[in-house]
Amino acid sequence: MAVSGGGTVYVRVVLIDPNRVDVTPVVHYRISDIGGGVHGAWVEQKFPGATPSAGLIVVNTNPVPSNNSIDVQAAYIGANNSYGTWTSTVTLVSTVDTVPPAAVTSVVATGGVGQVALTWNTPNSGNYVATNIRRNTVNNEGTATLVRTEYGAPSSADAWTDTGRAAGTYYYWLRSANGSGVESTTSVATGPKVVT
Repeated sequence: MAVSGGGTVYVRVVLIDPNRVDVTPVVHYRISDIGGGVHGAWVEQKFPGATPSAGLIVVNTNPVPSNNSIDVQAAYIGANNSYGTWTSTVTLVSTVDTVPPAAVTSVVATGGVGQVALTWNTPNSGNYVATNIRRNTVNNEGTATLVRTEYGAPSSADAWTDTGRAAGTYYYWLRSANGSGVESTTSVATGPKVVT
């Protein structure tokens, strides 16, 4: 599991104690995707002297890259420096800030010719970074598409105009987000917006 604190994240791995003094736990991790679907390089850390407790061995890595999808595996190394079988890969997100900011308020959407103009107020949250805007042609946030991330400051008025819209009815959902991408509850634009 990813554990955050003090602006960094480390990975805590819990292994079953093999009841052997001649093996050393080892963990390696990599960034799941450094771009274009390519994995990062494995980074390895050994834990000589790890102490079992209640049939388990708990180890904590050094800080890992923050706010990334991380692949993690563990194994044991024998006294002859041979590696045992790696565990299956566990993928987790190294989230630094797990606290969502407050929701945006006073959302207003105004339809017009080929566009919908949105205005809102950002929350008075010190960890606010941006507002994620989703859009749909049906009243269902679960299937809506993220169409814009609007960066801004806390406690301020913000706006964005969605242009190039064909005539029709559009629904908008806004969520504030912190630097780790953790989102608030949803603020809904009042009613569907008809573009003429």
